[in-house]
Order: sequence, then C-alpha cells, then structure tokens
Amino acid sequence: FSFVPKPEGEEFAEPYREDQKDHLAFLVSGHEELFVGGDSLNGRVGKLLMLQAKQPISYERKSDGKIEKIFDRERGKKFHKFDWKQCAYREMHKKLWDKITSES
Repeated sequence: FSFVPKPEGEEFAEPYREDQKDHLAFLVSGHEELFVGGDSLNGRVGKLLMLQAKQPISYERKSDGKIEKIFDRERGKKFHKFDWKQCAYREMHKKLWDKITSES
C-alpha cells in the first residue's frame, strides 16, 4: 500500500481522491464517537463522502441541494447544519462497541 502524497506547496495530503483506482482507506482524527460531518477536517471528509462517494452523511440540505448553514453565536460564525446523532458511522461504531463490550 502507499500513502497519498501531499501536493507540492500544500501542508496536508488530500483526505479523499476522486480518481482512486483501487480500494481507499483513510483515518480522520476527530470525535471519539466517530461521527463524520460538522466542520473542519471532519466536515471536509463528510462533504466528500456525501457528494463524491454518495454516503449517508447527516447534513441538512436546502431545496437547491446546498448544505444548510446556521449561525453559532458562541463561536461567532456560520457552520454547516449537521445532526451528529443521526450519523450512520456513529451508529455503526456504537453497535460495534456495544457488541465488543458485551462479549468481555
């Protein structure tokens, strides 16, 4: 296997490659419940998975297909509207965790 190289002049490698020819796996550090979405890198991965890989990421979308944004007063800026409790990856992680912990 090989790691995706970072593009020249960039600080980080791309988290997802649309032109990938074989299987692709990637690790995104983030929330301990493994939800994928929100903003920052976790959000970039969530948007890529939703738009490119057609995965069920829990962003709320407007009628034109764009992701809804809401204003967060605490942080003073807009963020993508995301329901982390409905994230399919979070639910999968919970089921696996419950199964593993019940067997020990």
